[in-house]
Amino acid sequence: MASITPPPILEQIQADATVFFDLNARWLTLELEYWKTSDGAHQNKANSMLPELNARTFLLFQDIGDAKWVLNLP
Repeated sequence: MASITPPPILEQIQADATVFFDLNARWLTLELEYWKTSDGAHQNKANSMLPELNARTFLLFQDIGDAKWVLNLP
């Protein structure tokens, strides 16, 4: 996503999406490590990320919906 240049009105959404996907990748990595090792520390770290993941998911989709409304997209 870093190589994509959005229009100026969408730059903040792209930055938020980049953080969102990086956070999801870290969360999935921790879940995979837990699955491989059954080490509860990995699962605890992954679970502690859930509130931020949920908040970023909500905010990103809200921002996308707002942009679609402003730009009159389907």
